[in-house]
Amino acid sequence: MINQNFVPMSNQLAIAGTSYQAQLGLVNDKWVSKLLKGKEVIASCIYKDARFPNQDEITGWILKTLPIPNINSYQVKKTVQVLIKQAKQNKEQKKPVVPISEVQDIKLKKVPESELKRPKVQGWVKEYEPIKHCSSCSEDSDWKFCPYCGKPLS
Repeated sequence: MINQNFVPMSNQLAIAGTSYQAQLGLVNDKWVSKLLKGKEVIASCIYKDARFPNQDEITGWILKTLPIPNINSYQVKKTVQVLIKQAKQNKEQKKPVVPISEVQDIKLKKVPESELKRPKVQGWVKEYEPIKHCSSCSEDSDWKFCPYCGKPLS
């Protein structure tokens, strides 16, 4: 039953140090992880909730199911991380699409300038004043009087 309704959401990735592969997919909108040896499915796990399975859940199931003693759990976890990344990306890409028959043609109308509401500028704008130079102490400033010697700037 799982092979008939199984929609793969990731590639079959090899688990390092073994001859097994793992794959994630959907069966009736529920997440499923499969263990394969060659083309044969040796085990599968259907996650009851509709939520995406936790990385630790998948890793634990693979470690419990594989008949290999002293398997490197770090390598299994790395494989599961890649599976989850692929599955999430593929799930986002396969979002439902609205049929073209239900899409309406929308034409934009030109709004006359008189109906446009634009903010009115209020206040005043300070004009640029060049920096003045003090002839007695040769300091530059934009004030009317030199802050250092107090003489008018030119």
